[in-house]
Amino acid sequence: IGIYVGGRKVGEIKGYYPTLHPGGKIIIPDLTNPYNRIVLDFVVEGKDESSGGYYAGLDGLSLEPKRIWVPDWYVIGPFPDPRRSNPTHSGIDSIYPPEQMVDLRQVYPGVNRKPVPWQYLKTPVLGYVSLSDFIKPNERAVCYAVSYIYSPGERVIPLFIGSDGAIKVFFNKKQIYRFVNPRIARPDQAELYVRVKKGWNQLLLKIENTSGGFAFFGRLIDKDHILTINADQKLDLKAAK
Repeated sequence: IGIYVGGRKVGEIKGYYPTLHPGGKIIIPDLTNPYNRIVLDFVVEGKDESSGGYYAGLDGLSLEPKRIWVPDWYVIGPFPDPRRSNPTHSGIDSIYPPEQMVDLRQVYPGVNRKPVPWQYLKTPVLGYVSLSDFIKPNERAVCYAVSYIYSPGERVIPLFIGSDGAIKVFFNKKQIYRFVNPRIARPDQAELYVRVKKGWNQLLLKIENTSGGFAFFGRLIDKDHILTINADQKLDLKAAK
């Protein structure tokens, strides 16, 4: 049995076995869905000469998204969480200098007035950005993470965020998301839609940790492959056309 998408053969099922036997998993990588759907055609193209029939069964399909993460970030912190002295005042709602203006050259007073600079980090392959190794102390603390998106024109794109701890998301200095309940970070816990402008766009995350894990996920969907995404605002000339 041949498996086709849009007339292109993407996989094959060789189902013959001397006895009744599950055929196992067939993986078809890198399928695109430009019209928000994938049509698979299963075409019987013959049979093994030892087979007595043309019977085949399909137990199920599992669709797994190919996630493209924001590749790198600059992070800064820790800033103090006022809840230590005032339990009604959440650290996620305390405004610190990076929230007013991002300047990667600046060093700010953090927890215990200790100077904190911006630090560069690359996103791991699986997308889980752990802040515990970069932000110390990392309990009852607040930090920021920033990266940038270049678009050759205005458009609306999906943005997916996950976090371990409370989080605020700012896009081009406007708050677009706030979550304050405890949770463990998972991909795509929040699905947002942002309008990117022509040129560089700023994505700023503010994450608060009370105890335990301190991490986040972040990705965009760029179906047309025209965006340039990086923390250093290094322009891909192809994207600028």
